[in-house]
Amino acid sequence: MAQLLKYVIGKDYRPLTILEAKTGSQFNVDYAADNRNWVQGRQYEDSLRQVFIEITNEDGSAFDLTGTNIMFEGILPDNEYKILDNSHAVYYTDPTTGKVRFDLPKQAFSVAGQYKQAFFRIYRDYRNIATLEFKFEVLADMVVTGLVPRDYISPLDDLFNTIKETETKNVAELKKIVDDKINEITDLMTTLNQTNSATLSELNSAKTALETLEEKIKQDGLFTQSEAEEFKKSVKSDLEDLFSDAKKSMENQAVNDFSSLAITDPQNMYAEEMPTYFNDTFNHATNVPHGDNIVNIAFITDNHHEEDADPWSKKAYSGKSLEHYQWFAQGTLRTKPDVAIANGDNINGNTYRPTMIWTTMHVWAMLSTVYLKTALFMLPGNHDSGVGQTPKLVAEDAMTEHDLKNAYHTVKTLYGEVRNGDSLYFYKDLTDKKVRVIGLNSSDMPWTTDNQGNYVHNRLEEAGFGVAQLKWLVNVALKLPDNSWQVVFFFHHPLSTGTFYNAQALIDIIKAFKNGGSVVINRSDVDDMQIVGLKADFTTQGAGTVIGVFNGHYHADSQDLTTLNGTPIVITDASLSNSIGEQLERRNTPNEDCWETISIDTNARTIHCYRFGRGADREFNY
Repeated sequence: MAQLLKYVIGKDYRPLTILEAKTGSQFNVDYAADNRNWVQGRQYEDSLRQVFIEITNEDGSAFDLTGTNIMFEGILPDNEYKILDNSHAVYYTDPTTGKVRFDLPKQAFSVAGQYKQAFFRIYRDYRNIATLEFKFEVLADMVVTGLVPRDYISPLDDLFNTIKETETKNVAELKKIVDDKINEITDLMTTLNQTNSATLSELNSAKTALETLEEKIKQDGLFTQSEAEEFKKSVKSDLEDLFSDAKKSMENQAVNDFSSLAITDPQNMYAEEMPTYFNDTFNHATNVPHGDNIVNIAFITDNHHEEDADPWSKKAYSGKSLEHYQWFAQGTLRTKPDVAIANGDNINGNTYRPTMIWTTMHVWAMLSTVYLKTALFMLPGNHDSGVGQTPKLVAEDAMTEHDLKNAYHTVKTLYGEVRNGDSLYFYKDLTDKKVRVIGLNSSDMPWTTDNQGNYVHNRLEEAGFGVAQLKWLVNVALKLPDNSWQVVFFFHHPLSTGTFYNAQALIDIIKAFKNGGSVVINRSDVDDMQIVGLKADFTTQGAGTVIGVFNGHYHADSQDLTTLNGTPIVITDASLSNSIGEQLERRNTPNEDCWETISIDTNARTIHCYRFGRGADREFNY
């Protein structure tokens, strides 16, 4: 298979076919004039079907793919079925370079022969451009059979796969899945309606399929006829009652056993299949309570992923780190937490800028591979930018603040979170639970350089909260709808870290919030991070509830119940299994990985950390 397809926007050209000139809709393209772009695969293959795309402008500059949605469109060789796939594009470098990887779905290889047409369409802000066709050939497999050709429309396919995999009998849960997917498909079709009517007509089958969803559910036996009728009525006129009944029935109930799902299917593994010695701990960490008063947060920290490290080498510092992210993502599929957080040192940062950018994007892609509508957030740690490592403090060798924002998807909010512009810190409201999740950037020092081009602050050795972040925290994030709400904090460095600028300022702010009091902060920990006259006044709002503060960084489990006067500061061990000393012995054992599901009971005011891998559960009161 040709792995690299190159396109020049504004310069690529081919003449119209006869049918195109006569407004025909089915045609073959003569590729003889330009056969540079071609793809060839074997029928029924369903793994590693990747193509790499490079797009440039007519002047030779890279076509900026930032904020785009890329769709593969193709007509199968049988001229009967179509592929419309907008869910498998992965940026493997900075999107501004015009480079992207597309993982073709296995349905694209269901029919032998040459595609009638195959190309990519790029959407941005309700506008689109299309590449020229590429030659797409599927070689016949006369030995293996079994993949039945059909239309493949990725948003709709995801819907039916979700219903099939979960095998849910809970009407409210199924309704939420359907509603979310209907909204997603409606948004996509609205976009297409404003851009390309031909493509829209090809997607009309999605609308028809949704209309027949109820019948499909009946045939699959997901619930009874009477339940189906109740579901239909609830969609039309009785949503509030349905949600109320469902929530009451699920309160304090464990989730269903999803052990038969595709998360344990090796054919769906991007990296290594989860070893069987993790079965017990995986079931434990994902079998958590759900209910009106329960908040579940999937939490992983300090995985230190190295993209080019051999996972099986004893010399690899972060062995099987990509697998760790995959197993964590599988946990979100099963647990369906309210939020998933990668809490810093997500990569090791000991390479150079291009590799680190690609590596960070790969981490995001892996984390978001199999989750089901879980709000996913990445926070920076002291290793993530590479400053202090690549080498030392040379700015041009490390990731920039813009690089991190782009890789962490902060420029355009994805999950309804609130940021300070495109900041690396945020808050996310869980409105039905009256909980605000606050993620802070504990590496928030200025990105200034000296006259030699070196960063002033060594992010590997220093931590800090910037003045703008603390002002946003006081004036925005900690201003709640009312004081019946509760807040929980996440950031990488524990407040006891050595060089931590303005850590005491955060402590003072949290104490004032808890007490419903007021404090004026003046600090000069370092010249370029001075705080002058920052007033945190919560007297009108009243006493607030802080669930806890969750950190990583120390590569060990610990807790602090005194710094914040009884509010638990919980520090979690590293997911990393490195090659230093006795840690090498963790490899290929249940101790090689570590993450947890943080389950919060807002009524009982308890926290239970359900541990996967190394370590044990912990429980706290707040």
